Amino acid sequence: MSSDEAVVFIAWAIWCFFHSLLAALGVTERIKRMMGAQARWYRLGYNLFAVVSIIPPMMIEKSLSTGLAVDWGKLETVRAVIFWGALALLVWAVSIYDLKDFAGIKLTAQPEKLVTTGPLLVVRHPIYSMAYVLIWTRPLTDTAIISSVVLTFYLIIGTWLEERKLESEFGEAYKEYRKKTPALFPWRLALSKLGMKLK
Repeated sequence: MSSDEAVVFIAWAIWCFFHSLLAALGVTERIKRMMGAQARWYRLGYNLFAVVSIIPPMMIEKSLSTGLAVDWGKLETVRAVIFWGALALLVWAVSIYDLKDFAGIKLTAQPEKLVTTGPLLVVRHPIYSMAYVLIWTRPLTDTAIISSVVLTFYLIIGTWLEERKLESEFGEAYKEYRKKTPALFPWRLALSKLGMKLK
């Protein structure tokens, strides 16, 4: 790994660390205890932090890039279709949620509901699923490959943290949902299309 690639790696690793830390169940629970009813604003602050703080690693990645590292050649159209298709599915997945609540701008605090409609019928974490596809089907420069590796590990950790949060919040309802629905890849749907059934 070159010095420039190491800088990109460190920049993204720092962003991922703080993004994961601030979303950790222990941290959010402590915030709720400290802030009480005002804790609902934490999600807004968290989202603003995520958006603003991601700019430096993105700029570092772009400025240190020496060019495209992966050439899809004749499959470039396939790559583009997969990328834009995944982006459309990600937007659909986000739209299933209460967008004000998702963004942290909902003025009235209400108990969250376990969402199992739309793409969540076939996978528990469609946003993460599509994020994997997006980071590996975007135009991959030498530095983008480094960030994609870091972000892959970040998504693995993020999925684990999200699982803990959802199980803590919804208890048995989420456990039952987890038994019936895969985490990231809709293999149950794929098997059903092949005429195979699982007990």
